[in-house]
Amino acid sequence: MLSVHRPLYDAPFDAVADDYDELFTASRIGQAQRASVWMELKKAFRSGDRVLEIGCGTGVDACFLGGCGVRVMACDSSRRMLAVATRRVRETGNSKLVQPHLVAAEEISELREERRFDGAFSNFGALNCVKDLRHSPRTSASCFTPALRFYFV
Repeated sequence: MLSVHRPLYDAPFDAVADDYDELFTASRIGQAQRASVWMELKKAFRSGDRVLEIGCGTGVDACFLGGCGVRVMACDSSRRMLAVATRRVRETGNSKLVQPHLVAAEEISELREERRFDGAFSNFGALNCVKDLRHSPRTSASCFTPALRFYFV
């Protein structure tokens, strides 16, 4: 797991990481929202695309895209959420397509050394945890191809 961000504090979702899927993902509203998000993600990205997910949480959406042949760098600032995501990636057989990374949204520009992305997405409020949106992914243009597609759901 690549680690760019090493916070000296607990990330906002650390406390709920172990129960998040039970409390949200498996709930009726969570399932309805995921179905809507997945419909949009299928329209936005194609097999072979390289995509950055900002605030991947437990890795549910990254694994969905991996199952569609999309390569995903799944980033989150919560070590505990990433532990759940890493386990999910391994259990779903998506290890070749989905790579969890400890990177806060504000530090996406640190990924310059990585290959460039064809698109990026964030959903379910991950960007609400960002203190200063001036350092959001849009300001990190060197990470993305010219035909970048951003999706914030």
